[in-house]
Amino acid sequence: MEPTLRPLYLQHARIDNFGAFSRRTLGPFGPHLNVVYGQNEAGKTTVASFVGGVLFGWEEARGNRNTYRPEGTERSGALYFAPRPEEGEDASKKEKSKGDEVPPA
Repeated sequence: MEPTLRPLYLQHARIDNFGAFSRRTLGPFGPHLNVVYGQNEAGKTTVASFVGGVLFGWEEARGNRNTYRPEGTERSGALYFAPRPEEGEDASKKEKSKGDEVPPA
């Protein structure tokens, strides 16, 4: 019997250097809808651009566009994914294995 693949969800994002953020861990996010909110200039668009950059590659500078490249260093960070819990399974009671830990930023 072949193992079934379970869908993944973004559990944590670690930003090492991106825009004005450095050494920042975001999350935990839940397996369903997550809403990111905050005041103007809080960094919501920066976080969205970070996630897109990790998944699809960093945008190169064209014209006056902000590419969130920090001064004097490269953009870096990581996304951590977890399997979505099965229907009826409580994600908060899932035991963590050593590999599930998010390293500190």
